[in-house]
Parts: sequence; C-alpha cells; structure tokens
Amino acid sequence: MTIKECYLRGIIPKDLPIIDAHGHLGDYSSIFIRQLPLKEAIAFSNSLGIKQIAASSLTAIGGKLKLGNSELFKSIDQYPDNLLGYVYYNPNYIEESLLDINTYKDHPNFAGVKIHPRDCGAHLLDPGYEPLWELSDKEGIAISCHTWEGEPANSPALFFSIMERYPQMIIILAHCGGTYRGYQDSYRLAHQYPNIYLDINGWLYSATWIEDVIENAGEDRVLFGTLFG
Repeated sequence: MTIKECYLRGIIPKDLPIIDAHGHLGDYSSIFIRQLPLKEAIAFSNSLGIKQIAASSLTAIGGKLKLGNSELFKSIDQYPDNLLGYVYYNPNYIEESLLDINTYKDHPNFAGVKIHPRDCGAHLLDPGYEPLWELSDKEGIAISCHTWEGEPANSPALFFSIMERYPQMIIILAHCGGTYRGYQDSYRLAHQYPNIYLDINGWLYSATWIEDVIENAGEDRVLFGTLFG
C-alpha cells in the first residue's frame, strides 16, 4: 500500500518518519493567531503521524528578535524529541541576528535560519541579507524563506540573481511562491540549483497538484509543511 493509499484509508504508515518543515511558535505582533497550547499541538501532530516540527518564532518575526529566538529554543529544550528550530534573521538588525545564529547553531535541534522579508519591511535584494547569504554559502546553513509571487519583497524569482552569486546556499522556498506562477519559478530554480528545496505549505492556492510538484521538482527536493502552531 502506498503512502497516499494509507492516508486515504485513514491509516498512518508505521515506519514513515514525518517531519513538518514549516511551523511557528509564539505570538504575532500585528494579528491574533489562535493556537493550541504547545503540549496539545504537539500531541495533535503526533496523532497524524508527524514526528517532529521545524519551527520559527512568530514573536521574532513580529519584531521581538532576541526574545522570540530565545523563547523558541526554550520550548525546544522542553520538547526535544518533537521540535526543531529555525533562528529568525532580521536584516534590519544584522549583528543581533548573526549573534543569535552563532548562539544556537550548535544546538542539536538547530534546523537553520528563517527569513520573512515582507514582514520585516525589507526586500530579498536588500544588502542587509548579504551577511546571511555569505554565511549559508560558506557553512551550509539552510535558510527557509517566506516566498510569494505577487509580493515584490519576496518573490521566489528574486533568488535567480542571488543564487548566481551564492550557488552553494541551501534555500527552502517556503510556500513555493504561493501562486501557480510562483510554483513555476520555484521549479526553474530547483532545476538550476541542487540546493533549492520546495516547501509545499499552502500549495492549495497554487492551482496545481502535489503530483505535479513531485514530477517537476523531484521527490528528494520537496518538503512537507503544515504551518503548525
């Protein structure tokens, strides 16, 4: 029985370690997001067969960088078998962001770095991101970037010029650009650069099918994400 057949029948495959690549913890500054208590949220994910969740901090994305990153890793230490962590990087606070990456990058549950250009009022081509590109290119630290075609600050197509200068970077295109066109740009990036990965969170907005994503990007380049939190 295939994975798809199992889930259509309500069966969780026994020997399938599922990792959710797109989660969030914390409080967002500008809007209210209803969340289950963390223990309950983890239990619910576990009930669906999800073993671990790689999360970033909504508190950090919302503007409280140091607090958000710190709270995230405190939660990870509380649930080390269930949570992995992305340190949030804000190009408006380069030194503080790099210090946090240095603080947590040796943590056993460190997953990489999260960026969200739109929500910190920056643009993917902002010079403030250059130190992060250099770090990822040199040290192989994965960067999960919110992308959405139609949002000028974080369209996935912007990575063509960035990857040309930093071809060794590991980039996770969160949402794959969101729209149908965003997915097409994400496919082209994945074809051109072997360190580009597609996070399918929110794929239902794309007017495409999961099978098409796998066919276009390859099964080893597609990441599962739920927006846990």
